[in-house]
Amino acid sequence: MDSIRMVTWLAPGLPLALFEKVRETVQDALDVSVSLESRTKLSGPEVGSLDPFADGMAEVGFLCAPAAVPHTVRTQAGFELLGLAPLFDDPRYNNQPTCYCDLVVHEDSTATGLDDLRGQTFGYNDTSSLSGWLGLSTELHRRGTTTQDFFGTLIQTGGHQTSLKELRNRSIDVASIDSNVLRTHPEILHGLKVVDSVGPWPSQPVVVRSTLDPQRKEHIKAALLRCGPWPAWSFVGFRDQTAEQLGAVPSATNS
Repeated sequence: MDSIRMVTWLAPGLPLALFEKVRETVQDALDVSVSLESRTKLSGPEVGSLDPFADGMAEVGFLCAPAAVPHTVRTQAGFELLGLAPLFDDPRYNNQPTCYCDLVVHEDSTATGLDDLRGQTFGYNDTSSLSGWLGLSTELHRRGTTTQDFFGTLIQTGGHQTSLKELRNRSIDVASIDSNVLRTHPEILHGLKVVDSVGPWPSQPVVVRSTLDPQRKEHIKAALLRCGPWPAWSFVGFRDQTAEQLGAVPSATNS
């Protein structure tokens, strides 16, 4: 193989420049041409879709964890776990690739925790997102309610950054934001604040096309391990992640 095609479903929540730096690092390490495509409408390949891995259109992917569980989803879509996930610099993570659903409100809000947000207007990126929807929905279910019943109004914003903009505009009252997004954009909470967190959850997995040569998979994994630390994005590097760890994540098929 004289080229590698990467696809990220995580930008612009996680900066596209971060994935471009990953692309450059892998290209230099393997001495092959590496391309990068960013898909922004969803958090991962649509469940049941053969695009892009099973169609041979991509070799490496960065996606939201629910898009990779259960394992049957990976089989249907033609990709598998590489065993890596990004680690960002957050003291809550204990050096493990982790994320939280951070509940963000306007800085003027009197809320101090999740219970204070009942009946408010909730903005979310999409229902396949762990940090934007599924993680919080799982916690509300544990408390005996649902997202639809707990909040007064639900508004789909289409992205974490749009949710934060709508918070500043007071079009919504609360949003559940990926803690890794907040870490990679140091100024993004200006005028806003985090009042509670749900988690921890496994960080976003790296996946590869299932039909890729096993030796090539190992070469890609070794190249990814050369990435970081890059303080500009609070990115520490890629760390090991097992299928068992990822199994704790709710599936997008149940959203």
